[in-house]
Amino acid sequence: MLLEREEEIRRLCGILEKSANGAGHTVVIAGEAGIGKTALIRAFLREAGSFARVLKGACENLSIAGALVPLRDVARDAGWELPRDLATQGDRLAVFSEVLEVLTDPDRATVVVIEDLHWADDATLDFLRFLARRIEDRAIMLLLTARDDIREGRPQIRKIVAGLTSEAVTRIELAPLSKAAVTLLSASARRDAGEVYRLAGGNAFCNRTPSEQ
Repeated sequence: MLLEREEEIRRLCGILEKSANGAGHTVVIAGEAGIGKTALIRAFLREAGSFARVLKGACENLSIAGALVPLRDVARDAGWELPRDLATQGDRLAVFSEVLEVLTDPDRATVVVIEDLHWADDATLDFLRFLARRIEDRAIMLLLTARDDIREGRPQIRKIVAGLTSEAVTRIELAPLSKAAVTLLSASARRDAGEVYRLAGGNAFCNRTPSEQ
């Protein structure tokens, strides 16, 4: 059950409509861990997926994760084979240019979803910065999710949107759910609404325990 996100979905649908008309746009959905960024994306894609091509990738917090993991995800969704050797910057720039063409569909808009930007490696940040600066005249919507904490999320977000015009990027900050929404969700889960709200403070997927309050 997705509550109190109707306005955000409306904004995303409006941006997609403009992107479909050739005014590509970058959207950053930011908020604390568990606030519902992925749930919002899923709800939006249920509406957008019927008339837009959706390509998805995610950054990983793994010690074994290599460079450009989200790009490899997107390439797989697009049915395009990403070159194996992306060792040098020159090679990557050539590949990034080719990816831009792969993402451009003459018949419909493309929504590129990259989740967990706060875990992105430097090569992925380079790719997203490259892409964000080149979609303004293409039917591409770049949709990113990131935590908004000072240590991880905010620096990564700044690296992507630096240099973009205000018309080319939208940042959506997800607020915690109201007590009324928490009460409704708690009732469906047969939980004490007051205690849930005290522990989670409106965070739909909070895993804090009483000792952390």
